[in-house]
Amino acid sequence: MVPSRKFDGTNALFRTPVGVMETHYDEDSYKIHLSTAEKRSASSALVLIRRMMLDIDDPSDLRFILSFSETDVANALKKILDSTGFVL
Repeated sequence: MVPSRKFDGTNALFRTPVGVMETHYDEDSYKIHLSTAEKRSASSALVLIRRMMLDIDDPSDLRFILSFSETDVANALKKILDSTGFVL
């Protein structure tokens, strides 16, 4: 399981077997997935992969990603925002 940066969502979930638990979206899905794994006696592992933990759900996430000013992603996002006139 790879949580979101804020540990309020699940950005990656590997299940084996696939039906060991349901997939949840939003609503603190990370906590739901972790709790479900514990209840079903399924082994679980938390994997912290910084790039996979990044997602953009709101303006604060966008500001955080843009704070890495010299990355390809940040530069591409800045170009898109500049071309649309979007202001954070």
